[in-house]
Amino acid sequence: MEGVEGGLCPGVGQNGLKKKKKLSVNNDSDTESFFTASSNDSFVGFPSLADTLESHFSDVPKNFNVVHINAQSVPAHYTDMLANLDCKNIHAILVSESWLKPCLPSTSYSLPGFQLIRNDRVSGGGGGVAIYLRPQIPFSIVDMSAQPPPQNAGEHLFLEVNLNHVKILLGVYYSPSSRVNFFFR
Repeated sequence: MEGVEGGLCPGVGQNGLKKKKKLSVNNDSDTESFFTASSNDSFVGFPSLADTLESHFSDVPKNFNVVHINAQSVPAHYTDMLANLDCKNIHAILVSESWLKPCLPSTSYSLPGFQLIRNDRVSGGGGGVAIYLRPQIPFSIVDMSAQPPPQNAGEHLFLEVNLNHVKILLGVYYSPSSRVNFFFR
Protein backbone atom coordinates (compact mmCIF):
# COMPACT_ATOMS: atom_id res chain seq x y z
CA MET A 1 0.00 0.00 0.00
CA GLU A 2 1.32 3.37 -0.96
CA GLY A 3 2.40 5.76 1.77
CA VAL A 4 2.95 3.30 4.61
CA GLU A 5 6.19 4.06 6.39
CA GLY A 6 8.40 1.37 7.90
CA GLY A 7 7.30 1.02 11.49
CA LEU A 8 6.11 -1.64 13.90
CA CYS A 9 2.53 -1.51 12.64
CA PRO A 10 1.12 -0.91 9.17
CA GLY A 11 0.22 2.75 8.81
CA VAL A 12 2.39 3.84 11.74
CA GLY A 13 5.66 5.63 11.08
CA GLN A 14 8.95 5.24 12.95
CA ASN A 15 7.99 8.18 15.18
CA GLY A 16 4.82 6.44 16.36
CA LEU A 17 2.47 8.85 14.61
CA LYS A 18 -0.41 7.38 12.69
CA LYS A 19 -0.58 8.18 9.01
CA LYS A 20 -3.97 9.50 7.86
CA LYS A 21 -5.58 7.66 4.97
CA LYS A 22 -8.19 8.91 2.51
CA LEU A 23 -10.71 6.24 1.67
CA SER A 24 -12.79 6.31 -1.47
CA VAL A 25 -15.38 3.87 -2.72
CA ASN A 26 -15.03 2.66 -6.29
CA ASN A 27 -18.10 1.06 -7.75
CA ASP A 28 -17.01 0.01 -11.21
CA SER A 29 -19.63 -2.69 -11.65
CA ASP A 30 -23.03 -3.58 -10.37
CA THR A 31 -21.69 -6.50 -8.33
CA GLU A 32 -18.46 -5.25 -6.75
CA SER A 33 -17.55 -2.43 -4.41
CA PHE A 34 -14.09 -1.98 -3.02
CA PHE A 35 -12.15 0.53 -0.98
CA THR A 36 -8.84 2.07 -1.88
CA ALA A 37 -6.56 3.93 0.47
CA SER A 38 -4.29 6.76 -0.46
CA SER A 39 -2.10 8.76 1.84
CA ASN A 40 -1.59 12.45 2.33
CA ASP A 41 1.15 14.27 4.17
CA SER A 42 -0.63 14.90 7.47
CA PHE A 43 -0.18 12.90 10.64
CA VAL A 44 -2.46 12.38 13.59
CA GLY A 45 -0.91 11.79 17.00
CA PHE A 46 -2.45 9.31 19.38
CA PRO A 47 -2.06 9.30 23.16
CA SER A 48 0.67 7.24 24.74
CA LEU A 49 -0.16 4.40 27.11
CA ALA A 50 1.07 6.59 29.98
CA ASP A 51 -1.34 9.38 28.98
CA THR A 52 -4.21 6.92 28.61
CA LEU A 53 -3.60 5.36 32.03
CA GLU A 54 -3.27 8.77 33.65
CA SER A 55 -6.56 9.95 32.13
CA HIS A 56 -8.42 6.76 33.13
CA PHE A 57 -7.20 6.72 36.71
CA SER A 58 -6.93 10.45 37.54
CA ASP A 59 -10.63 10.65 38.43
CA VAL A 60 -10.47 7.74 40.87
CA PRO A 61 -7.38 8.27 43.07
CA LYS A 62 -9.11 6.91 46.19
CA ASN A 63 -10.05 3.61 44.56
CA PHE A 64 -7.75 0.60 44.55
CA ASN A 65 -6.64 0.74 40.90
CA VAL A 66 -5.17 -2.36 39.29
CA VAL A 67 -3.95 -3.01 35.74
CA HIS A 68 -2.91 -6.26 34.09
CA ILE A 69 -0.38 -6.77 31.32
CA ASN A 70 0.78 -9.85 29.50
CA ALA A 71 4.37 -8.69 29.26
CA GLN A 72 5.80 -11.53 27.22
CA SER A 73 9.14 -10.70 28.83
CA VAL A 74 9.63 -8.02 31.44
CA PRO A 75 13.36 -7.92 30.56
CA ALA A 76 12.60 -7.24 26.89
CA HIS A 77 9.95 -4.59 27.64
CA TYR A 78 11.39 -3.07 30.80
CA THR A 79 12.13 0.36 29.27
CA ASP A 80 8.56 0.49 27.88
CA MET A 81 7.22 -0.38 31.31
CA LEU A 82 9.32 2.37 32.92
CA ALA A 83 8.04 4.90 30.40
CA ASN A 84 4.38 3.93 30.51
CA LEU A 85 3.53 2.58 33.96
CA ASP A 86 4.49 5.64 35.99
CA CYS A 87 0.94 6.60 37.01
CA LYS A 88 0.61 7.70 40.61
CA ASN A 89 -3.01 6.46 40.76
CA ILE A 90 -2.18 2.83 39.91
CA HIS A 91 -1.73 0.73 43.05
CA ALA A 92 -0.94 -2.68 41.56
CA ILE A 93 0.30 -4.00 38.22
CA LEU A 94 -0.41 -7.69 37.58
CA VAL A 95 2.00 -9.29 35.11
CA SER A 96 1.51 -12.57 33.29
CA GLU A 97 4.31 -14.09 31.21
CA SER A 98 6.95 -12.13 33.12
CA TRP A 99 9.70 -14.39 31.76
CA LEU A 100 11.74 -13.56 34.85
CA LYS A 101 14.08 -16.24 36.16
CA PRO A 102 15.61 -16.65 39.64
CA CYS A 103 19.02 -15.59 38.31
CA LEU A 104 17.60 -12.15 37.36
CA PRO A 105 17.53 -9.83 40.40
CA SER A 106 14.33 -7.93 41.16
CA THR A 107 16.35 -4.74 41.51
CA SER A 108 17.16 -4.91 37.79
CA TYR A 109 13.42 -4.74 36.93
CA SER A 110 12.03 -2.51 39.65
CA LEU A 111 9.51 0.21 38.82
CA PRO A 112 9.76 3.45 40.82
CA GLY A 113 7.22 3.50 43.63
CA PHE A 114 6.50 -0.25 43.48
CA GLN A 115 7.82 -3.43 45.08
CA LEU A 116 8.07 -6.53 42.93
CA ILE A 117 6.61 -9.83 44.13
CA ARG A 118 7.43 -12.73 41.79
CA ASN A 119 6.68 -16.35 41.02
CA ASP A 120 9.25 -17.22 38.35
CA ARG A 121 9.08 -20.25 36.11
CA VAL A 122 12.26 -22.12 36.98
CA SER A 123 12.38 -24.51 34.03
CA GLY A 124 11.88 -23.94 30.34
CA GLY A 125 11.27 -20.65 28.63
CA GLY A 126 8.61 -18.02 29.12
CA GLY A 127 5.96 -18.15 31.81
CA GLY A 128 6.10 -16.71 35.28
CA VAL A 129 3.81 -14.22 36.99
CA ALA A 130 4.50 -11.15 39.08
CA ILE A 131 2.80 -8.30 40.89
CA TYR A 132 4.15 -4.78 41.26
CA LEU A 133 2.55 -3.36 44.41
CA ARG A 134 2.87 0.01 46.14
CA PRO A 135 5.17 -0.50 49.15
CA GLN A 136 2.81 1.22 51.59
CA ILE A 137 0.14 -1.45 50.98
CA PRO A 138 0.48 -4.31 53.50
CA PHE A 139 0.23 -7.78 51.96
CA SER A 140 0.85 -11.43 52.59
CA ILE A 141 1.27 -14.19 50.03
CA VAL A 142 -1.78 -16.46 50.15
CA ASP A 143 -0.77 -18.95 47.47
CA MET A 144 1.60 -19.40 44.56
CA SER A 145 1.90 -22.17 42.02
CA ALA A 146 4.55 -24.80 42.49
CA GLN A 147 7.71 -24.39 40.44
CA PRO A 148 8.24 -26.00 38.09
CA PRO A 149 4.50 -26.21 37.47
CA PRO A 150 3.02 -29.66 36.84
CA GLN A 151 2.18 -30.40 33.21
CA ASN A 152 -1.04 -28.67 32.05
CA ALA A 153 -1.20 -26.54 35.19
CA GLY A 154 -1.43 -22.77 35.26
CA GLU A 155 0.89 -20.43 37.11
CA HIS A 156 -0.44 -18.06 39.74
CA LEU A 157 0.37 -15.69 42.56
CA PHE A 158 -2.29 -14.59 45.06
CA LEU A 159 -1.85 -11.91 47.71
CA GLU A 160 -4.03 -10.74 50.54
CA VAL A 161 -3.79 -6.96 50.66
CA ASN A 162 -5.08 -4.88 53.52
CA LEU A 163 -6.60 -1.52 52.59
CA ASN A 164 -7.99 0.52 55.47
CA HIS A 165 -8.78 -2.67 57.42
CA VAL A 166 -10.45 -4.28 54.40
CA LYS A 167 -8.84 -7.46 53.11
CA ILE A 168 -8.78 -7.97 49.35
CA LEU A 169 -7.59 -11.01 47.42
CA LEU A 170 -5.35 -9.85 44.57
CA GLY A 171 -4.05 -12.35 42.08
CA VAL A 172 -2.58 -13.00 38.69
CA TYR A 173 -3.03 -16.24 36.77
CA TYR A 174 -1.35 -17.41 33.56
CA SER A 175 -2.57 -20.40 31.60
CA PRO A 176 0.17 -21.68 29.25
CA SER A 177 -2.17 -24.13 27.54
CA SER A 178 -5.79 -24.43 26.56
CA ARG A 179 -5.79 -27.83 28.32
CA VAL A 180 -5.20 -26.55 31.84
CA ASN A 181 -6.84 -28.29 34.75
CA PHE A 182 -7.90 -25.25 36.80
CA PHE A 183 -8.62 -27.39 39.85
CA PHE A 184 -5.27 -29.20 39.99
CA ARG A 185 -3.72 -29.28 43.44
